[in-house]
Amino acid sequence: MNKRVLTSDLQTLWANLKRDDSHALKVLMEATYATMFGYGMKFSDRKEFVQDCIQDVFIAIWQHRHTLVVPDSPKGYLLTSLRRKMINNGVRGTWISLDALHEYDLEHDLPLEKIVFGHEELAYQMSLVQKLLASLPDRQREAVYLRYFQNLDRREIALIMNISEQSVSNVLQKALHSLRKSLPVGTALLLFLTAYPF
Repeated sequence: MNKRVLTSDLQTLWANLKRDDSHALKVLMEATYATMFGYGMKFSDRKEFVQDCIQDVFIAIWQHRHTLVVPDSPKGYLLTSLRRKMINNGVRGTWISLDALHEYDLEHDLPLEKIVFGHEELAYQMSLVQKLLASLPDRQREAVYLRYFQNLDRREIALIMNISEQSVSNVLQKALHSLRKSLPVGTALLLFLTAYPF
């Protein structure tokens, strides 16, 4: 999200657009576009397709604004809507090959204020995270991305992935177990993933 917009701010924008405030829709789109685009590009390498799907989501929101309720998690609602729109428009429900994306862009997904530039150990760990994430099955990779890079809770991830909250816990547990087995002797990387406050 741009500038780490709070859920309450997004809910306020949503409530305002329900009252025919087109400016609120514009601000909502600007605040969430980068997150939605980054998530959409995990499913398709066609930039224009992802942009069109995002636009379609916001058009649908505007068209149905009077009947939509203000969601508990606007970010989760938007990511779910984008995922469904992309699947309905022909994208398979799994992530595209990371090779096709020229590597998972972890630095793009980490907030810049969390990156210590010029720190070799962090650069090494980030490179290792990229490789380890690439080795996970699509569903595990998506759950890890949503939990640790988008800071969504189990309920929001369950909604987006269309699985139960318990299944989210199981998928995350399996992913972390796989990452733990793949770690070199030290456990700093696992701690980085499980404790890093995104």
